[in-house]
Amino acid sequence: MRLFPHRPFLNTMNRQKILILCLGTVLGILPAAVADDAPPPPPPAGGSESLPPPPPPEHGHRSERMIKALNLSPDQETKWKAVDQQEKDAMQAVHHDASLTKEQKWAKMGDVRKSFESQHRALLNSDQQTKFDEILAKMRERMQHRHDQEGAPPPPPAASDSSTGK
Repeated sequence: MRLFPHRPFLNTMNRQKILILCLGTVLGILPAAVADDAPPPPPPAGGSESLPPPPPPEHGHRSERMIKALNLSPDQETKWKAVDQQEKDAMQAVHHDASLTKEQKWAKMGDVRKSFESQHRALLNSDQQTKFDEILAKMRERMQHRHDQEGAPPPPPAASDSSTGK
């Protein structure tokens, strides 16, 4: 049945418009439909989805600030950077070790951090060691403050506080 029997060109134009509209709609929806068919990437092995990512590429900036703050000699700076690279490699190895649980990775990363902290300390003279200790204490304080702000429960009271009954 024709919509306008006395004007056949309108029927043809309407059909062309409807055809173009349908074709445009199908072409517009098709890429989205195909993209939804792709399966999501598998989660990383070892349950590491809640582990922090490995240190970012700008990890060296912290080291540069430390080198400047400690006023290292060129020889100390060279050795410091070598220890930093070893630490970065060790941390990445732990992070990518699929045989460890999340808790084991955290513990091992803490051990690696302490080990390399002592290697850094061995490069310093006594004045630099004092400054290094101050910087580390401030860093830990900031980390604890951030941890507290995230809503984590406060650390358990010291044993001496519980004996006073307060």
